[in-house]
Amino acid sequence: IQQKIFLTAIEQLSSEIRNCSDDFSKVTELYSRIKAISSEISTSEATGIREYVDQCCRTWQRAISEPLEEAVSIELSKIGFPDKLKENVHSKADTKALKNLLCRLDDVNLPDHIASGQKAAIVALVAPLRKKFTIFFYSQNSKLNDPAKPEYFLSIIYKWICEYQDYVTSIAEEIFDEFSASVEFVAELLRIAARKVEDDLELELDDEVFSHIVDEIISNDAELKLFDPAIQNMHRP
Repeated sequence: IQQKIFLTAIEQLSSEIRNCSDDFSKVTELYSRIKAISSEISTSEATGIREYVDQCCRTWQRAISEPLEEAVSIELSKIGFPDKLKENVHSKADTKALKNLLCRLDDVNLPDHIASGQKAAIVALVAPLRKKFTIFFYSQNSKLNDPAKPEYFLSIIYKWICEYQDYVTSIAEEIFDEFSASVEFVAELLRIAARKVEDDLELELDDEVFSHIVDEIISNDAELKLFDPAIQNMHRP
């Protein structure tokens, strides 16, 4: 009976979201109720209903956030992020639309038990860098995509942290109450690097390459922690 109540509630909320898709405040309010149900049953032993509700959460979060992410991408390109960052990026006029979009994305985060710490607004902010990283280090025809040279991608992640953390602070630090935009920006970049390490370690590597990866990770990690002690508590390579 309890499961039936949850299913009925989810179906009703989903139907209401479809019917008011042009009203963002109403959509986010309905989505937050789906999130609440997902969080409420996150430790339930009824795995079927739990997985169904979580998937509904992911589906609606994706549907709501995708157009916002595209709009963020457009605003970032206007101010030249990341390749041609303009000197006037600190202007309120230049960044008002971007800040508004990031605030909206912050309203549609996934529940904590699904999100693994990721923030929708920061994911969108990092998206241009993630795209570059994928081209550099996952493309088959890229010379940088070499498991024997982990220093390539570890150094570029470090470079991006140093180059763009101040920019993120100036643009987004003031608009989030529950987290630091600059800290989450670093955390998101480190997730990208950690995923690359995981992917490379799934390959058939000889002992020398494996040892080199480990050495580079340890060296890079020490450098990162010197740069910002908060990195100690982040998921990283």
